[in-house]
Amino acid sequence: MRRLAALLLALVPCACARPGGEVILLAAASLEPYLGPLLAEHRGVRVAYGASGALARQMEQGVPAEIVILADPQDGERLSRQGLLEEGSLAPFLRNRLVLISARPELRERRLALEDLPAAPLRRIAVGDPDLAPVGRYAREALAARGILEALGPRLVPVQNAPAVWSAVSALACDAGFLFPTDIVAPERVGILCEVDPSLHRPIVYVIGLRRGASSPARALYEEICSPAVRAKLVAAGFLPPGGE
Repeated sequence: MRRLAALLLALVPCACARPGGEVILLAAASLEPYLGPLLAEHRGVRVAYGASGALARQMEQGVPAEIVILADPQDGERLSRQGLLEEGSLAPFLRNRLVLISARPELRERRLALEDLPAAPLRRIAVGDPDLAPVGRYAREALAARGILEALGPRLVPVQNAPAVWSAVSALACDAGFLFPTDIVAPERVGILCEVDPSLHRPIVYVIGLRRGASSPARALYEEICSPAVRAKLVAAGFLPPGGE
């Protein structure tokens, strides 16, 4: 998050133009391990990763990003309503799932239903900050749908984004955490305690949008990222296609 903040602060003063002619792309933190390698050979492209809510706010505040990929349609729709995105450019990009994991040896092999969590030996549960991170919104929606959000409230530990959940859990700073399966960096180090029923929360949909008045290089990059070839690589890495096919 400090790296993201430094980059965004550097960009704000020149919000009227693209710094050095670069295409600025803001993307959900959970995409970094996958989108990063795909864009590594692209010259003139700068990518900042972070919590989707924070990225949307930075764009509202003048960061000259020309492409955004966010893990919650609500953040993208807010930008669209404000006229920041080109009409018709905001589109579903990928989908994901929600799981609860633990790295504690005594818990890795356990399997729990969501309604079992209040009685489970989990004192600290990492969850994304709902003001910033869609993964935290989805988790809280599921807990509320099961009627256990209030009971678990004191045990929920807010963190910046989904990768931060992984860090907290893998470092044993938290007993468990809600994240996307694609955020599991080392599967051998954790166990999946619960696969959250997707009917308990809004669909986890990543959306991509193009800034109104975007440059030609940005438009070309937008089309490339939306291409079937790029999407197929991301689906092969564990994401789900946008339409549920």
